[in-house]
Amino acid sequence: MREAYEAMLGCTDVQPTFRKHPAFFGPVTNLAWAFDDDIDLEYHFRRSALASPGRVRELLELVSRLHGSLLDRHRPLWEAHLVEG
Repeated sequence: MREAYEAMLGCTDVQPTFRKHPAFFGPVTNLAWAFDDDIDLEYHFRRSALASPGRVRELLELVSRLHGSLLDRHRPLWEAHLVEG
């Protein structure tokens, strides 16, 4: 699992779709996509571990917590999670 995580962090070719984030370009509500040139992969790739032995119930609780919070609108709107256990 550690090798997979480190391989994802080592990726340098991030596609343009994964660099987009919402941005305001006007005084009121002119919302459009802006591109992030300096993407922080450590922010977007996350590691979690379930207590051993991991059961489906613990996995579902973790997924519920992960999906229960909003993504930071100042960063590209995606996360990837590696879950051990």
